[in-house]
Amino acid sequence: MKQPLSIMIIDADRYFTYGLGLGLQAYFQARQQDIRLLEETQVGSDIDIIFLGDLVTSYPWHYRLHQRKNHPMVFFITEQGRNKNQLKPRVHCEQCHTRALYRHQPLSSLYERLDSVLFSPFASLIASSHDCTCMSPLTSREEEVLRCIHMGMNGQDTGNYLQISNKTANAHKQNAMRKLNFRCNQELYQWLLQGEETI
Repeated sequence: MKQPLSIMIIDADRYFTYGLGLGLQAYFQARQQDIRLLEETQVGSDIDIIFLGDLVTSYPWHYRLHQRKNHPMVFFITEQGRNKNQLKPRVHCEQCHTRALYRHQPLSSLYERLDSVLFSPFASLIASSHDCTCMSPLTSREEEVLRCIHMGMNGQDTGNYLQISNKTANAHKQNAMRKLNFRCNQELYQWLLQGEETI
């Protein structure tokens, strides 16, 4: 018997989430593959596939999964052409198979994509390539900058404390935010205030 796949769907649209869950169950049942649909609260589990909506705040636990050497395949759920000001998914990496799933697309499009990634002759090669540079770990300097921010230092204080320029300190902060998948300073500060220190 095949090992069950763990799948997490995180999206603000509960109807879409429910429908996608039913579609995935039908897809994998037809291929005689057991799956477990996980809730957000079960993020401590190993996860094989994540469907992450663009209507929710980016989650730094995705980065923590990679720190634990758990490298899920990620599909970003997004709109196409509806709002030009909307941020597009940051990562479309061919190596780790991060993809965009558009809300208006039929399930058959998703099924074709899953077939090519999970059930192609190259599936074992794909499974072994998940340690990807697009989710590279924080550097020691980036960790130091985040620690300074967590202690309440501004950019100038951080630069002085670490004996680097304010501009360099800000560049390290921006790199860390990109790796943690934060879209704005407010998300980073909120995360640090919650004590979410994996640094």
